[in-house]
Amino acid sequence: DRSIASLVDLDINGKPMKDLIAFLVAHHVALTSTLTVFETFTPGRPEAPDAARAMLIPELRQAYETTYARVQTVPDNSKPYVTVFPKLMKLERMFAAAGGTLLAGTDPTGYGGVLPGFSGKRQIQLLVEAGFSFPEALKIATLNGAVFLGRDKTVGSLMVGKRADIAVVEGDPAKDTHALDNMFVFKNGVGYRTDAIFDMYRGKVGLY
Repeated sequence: DRSIASLVDLDINGKPMKDLIAFLVAHHVALTSTLTVFETFTPGRPEAPDAARAMLIPELRQAYETTYARVQTVPDNSKPYVTVFPKLMKLERMFAAAGGTLLAGTDPTGYGGVLPGFSGKRQIQLLVEAGFSFPEALKIATLNGAVFLGRDKTVGSLMVGKRADIAVVEGDPAKDTHALDNMFVFKNGVGYRTDAIFDMYRGKVGLY
């Protein structure tokens, strides 16, 4: 794929890239990070967690696990991502450091490893791996999107007068982002157990 090959050869520290970032920032262009998608094509990256794969219908789970195993053998069409994935991480850091607005996206695309309910947490973990602090990654995944959509007066952060779902995490995600795997969510004053919700959809994702 020529587009991926061009990213492999791209000098992210070169003047053209720095000029592009400056142009985007000057024109208030926001970028959406979809590291969760690119991770699925990169050899050496972890497989989707068991709990996530358990959500898939058997046919889709088998297809995902087969493709993941094939990616790990580093076929010719996957080799570029070993270079491209960390390069994308660095580019996002450069863009944000230059004053750009970075958003978090978790498109359920690829071959089945990016699932709602799991990919949002994984996106934050990958942003931290890319070099952002946990508070920075959390802001990218929440308030930045609200600001970009012009809705930050009502949603996007915990403040008096705003609407918000509250996630209570067991542990300190600033020290270990895997603490995000253990949480309760409160919506309109009602607490929801994520494990109970996931149990309802076990083996059903991909059915329709």
